[in-house]
Amino acid sequence: MNRIDKPYLLRQLVEIASRMTTKEVAYTKLIGTLHDAGNTTTIAHYLSLLEDAGLLCGLSKFSGNVVRQRRSSPKLLAFANAVPTAMGVGWSRSMSDTMRGQCVESAVGTHLRCIVEGSGTKLYWWRQGDDEVDFVLTRADSILGIEVKSGNTHHLRGLKAFQAAFPDARTVVIGQGGLPVADLLRSTIHDLLP
Repeated sequence: MNRIDKPYLLRQLVEIASRMTTKEVAYTKLIGTLHDAGNTTTIAHYLSLLEDAGLLCGLSKFSGNVVRQRRSSPKLLAFANAVPTAMGVGWSRSMSDTMRGQCVESAVGTHLRCIVEGSGTKLYWWRQGDDEVDFVLTRADSILGIEVKSGNTHHLRGLKAFQAAFPDARTVVIGQGGLPVADLLRSTIHDLLP
């Protein structure tokens, strides 16, 4: 059992992470947003506790360099769309296309997080400049870049930049124009990284 010295801070972190699931957020920005946040160590510790509780996490940015990955800004990921809904985000059938895309990306990220557990596979995200890949799976020498598309599929610049940076990596589009989301949600880690 872990002691929570600032329960109100933990609740604020859950609220912010729920609104910003699938978004990169710098620790310094979180400190500026949260009241009496303390320091980045406290925020990172609370994110770790929330991950251990199965609620949400801060995914590290993939760089191929372990030191840079540890210092990177996390991409927040709620493990179930029920967490943002419970925090009042209000995901519904009438939500905007942007919110729907965020919901789908969160569901895909949650599934990936579940299937990597105990497999020796790591889950990251990647960005270089304006180019981004939603998720990156790594195991041994295998790298898979994953882009989730719930709308416009002609913009795959991030995947192209990722392949240029990591020529041995495989890539896949999930959603419109690629592997259907339903098929991904039935997949195992061995389906994605044989």
